[in-house]
Amino acid sequence: MKTQSRKAKGRRLQNLVAKKILKTFKHLKKEDVQVAIMSERGPDIKLSRIAKRLVPLQIECKNQQKMKTVYNFYSVDFNQLVERETYLINVFQC
Repeated sequence: MKTQSRKAKGRRLQNLVAKKILKTFKHLKKEDVQVAIMSERGPDIKLSRIAKRLVPLQIECKNQQKMKTVYNFYSVDFNQLVERETYLINVFQC
């Protein structure tokens, strides 16, 4: 699979998750839930201060077809989360 196709595949999942959050919390605006730029550090879904109060999560989106990579992502994300006081959620689409 080409790099451009991989990025587009990941971007689609990020946009889907952002739309679901906005649909669930109807009083949030588009500015409250932003999708991170590819290769940007931090969570894939950027939440505003107001959104973080409603959803105290850091959201990582992984669009993988292999289940083995689930464990690899979990170990990396868990190590990054030790200092923070938020919960991490990984969204997988196979």
